[in-house]
Amino acid sequence: MAFSLSAMRLCRFNAASLSILDDELLEPIQIPDNIGGMARLDGFTNWSDAIGATVVRTNEIVLLRHGVATKSLPKGALKAAVRAKIDSGMAPSPTLNKIVQEDLLCGVLQSVSSCPVLLDPSTGLAILGCSSESQAQNIVLQLNAVAPDLDLKPIVAARVSQKLCEWMESSLPLPKLMAFGRKTVLLNPDDKSETVYRNQELPSDPVLDQMTKYGRIVCKLAMVFNQALQLTVEDPLVLSWVSPIDALKQALIDSSIHPTERAQLDEEVKLWLGVLRPLTECLVREFETLPYVAPTPEDGTAKLPWIFEGLAA
Repeated sequence: MAFSLSAMRLCRFNAASLSILDDELLEPIQIPDNIGGMARLDGFTNWSDAIGATVVRTNEIVLLRHGVATKSLPKGALKAAVRAKIDSGMAPSPTLNKIVQEDLLCGVLQSVSSCPVLLDPSTGLAILGCSSESQAQNIVLQLNAVAPDLDLKPIVAARVSQKLCEWMESSLPLPKLMAFGRKTVLLNPDDKSETVYRNQELPSDPVLDQMTKYGRIVCKLAMVFNQALQLTVEDPLVLSWVSPIDALKQALIDSSIHPTERAQLDEEVKLWLGVLRPLTECLVREFETLPYVAPTPEDGTAKLPWIFEGLAA
């Protein structure tokens, strides 16, 4: 498949500024075809050899591909090369090690691992398809560096574990279109140890016993959304193990019959959006914490609210 998504982190951005994003703007942080003597470099890449653009506009969204280019040397290669230089009369030093390493890396082919970045102006939400927090931070920093008006900011989510516990204990109903999966992870708040429960109907008696008797907290919970997508909700808010099921999975497989990679990408993104848009709407509604905005006084005079323990009176 041309488009795949296995993890999700959510951000907000200024959709009005999305029109300025183009290939030329991202050029300063694109990964070159060869990173030379560097061991690692991250940035934005073309979607593929068949889709040469860095910024792809499809289905009224913008799709980017963020990657990490790496080069690695065989075990012992650097040590042997440095030793050969020293044997030829060069003085050992940290600088020598660095120079030799850069020379060796220049002759090594780079490999690139990448993840999709989906910017949806209709919702003002960005989906970062990366499982690594460091890569998510780099995406935000790099995009804001070249396009500060985008104002890309990770969504602030609070009470994630608390809400997962309330769902498990049935003290709060599941959101519409959400259903329990078959896996959960409980956290011991005292020693931070985790207990994993797999392949069982939830909520189960063993899980509830651990919560009520020993104060365990749900920190990860497998869910099924709209009978089309399975995922795990984690605290802090990250969606992991995202994968299509049943009808969506078959539709994505069928989309591979399109004659070109671009046509296939367009169709796959269309199918994903049909599930992702209601899913992100659900998650934002359940978990996003908005900053406090003081009400405007009726008489027009400015007045700061009383603050007590961080809450506006």
